[in-house]
Amino acid sequence: MPKEDRISLSATNTPRILITRPLPQGKRTAAKIQVLGYQPILAPMLRIAPVTPSASPDFAKAQAVLLTSSNGVDALARLTELRGINVLTVGDRTADAARRAGFDEVQSASGDGKALLAMAVSTLSASDGPILHVRGRDAAFSFESLTGKGFTVEQIIGYEAQKIETLPSDAIDPSPNAALVYSARTAEALFSAIEQSSIDPRKVTFIGISKAAIEPFSGVNASLVVAKSPDETSLLQALCRAVPVPSKK
Repeated sequence: MPKEDRISLSATNTPRILITRPLPQGKRTAAKIQVLGYQPILAPMLRIAPVTPSASPDFAKAQAVLLTSSNGVDALARLTELRGINVLTVGDRTADAARRAGFDEVQSASGDGKALLAMAVSTLSASDGPILHVRGRDAAFSFESLTGKGFTVEQIIGYEAQKIETLPSDAIDPSPNAALVYSARTAEALFSAIEQSSIDPRKVTFIGISKAAIEPFSGVNASLVVAKSPDETSLLQALCRAVPVPSKK
């Protein structure tokens, strides 16, 4: 079962942490953990590629657009010039990204997909028009249950996450102490990349933003850690607990 373990490091060793997020988000995470005293190693396991829908979505008729990531924000900004759309986001970071992209009407569920679903049910009316969910080709969460409450939900695939199943050379030698994992697809690509490398997964602490994110490693005799809540702040807190930076003497 996933747990929060502490691992031993020599006093002169700075923990090396794999950042598996796609770029450019991975660079922002790297800057954060460097401030915390870690050595970040950029090793994106997914590449985000834009997708153009076969039919142009009618955003003007939508009562709301649901977004679950900053990639969804980028896709929405690319697919429409409208900025007065009612945008509901899964969390505060995605909401901030939507505001930076120029969208004026933005509300955050400050949680996960279930929180966003609950916000949609409580703040929207089935009679006010369709709801558009701008998402990746392999979405982690579906809002189809809204149809059971009378809503019309349209799925707009605006991007896709393509696996990168190789690690950069600086991620392999020396071996990392830990890896930050953001999704099950990331974990699948990372697992494949590690199998092709000299890295011993038993010596790596895999820290997932959720239990589902590190499920592909469940059969490996490795240290698995799950963040207390599915956000990056909790993920980095889990990192600090599981792989503490040696104190300087």
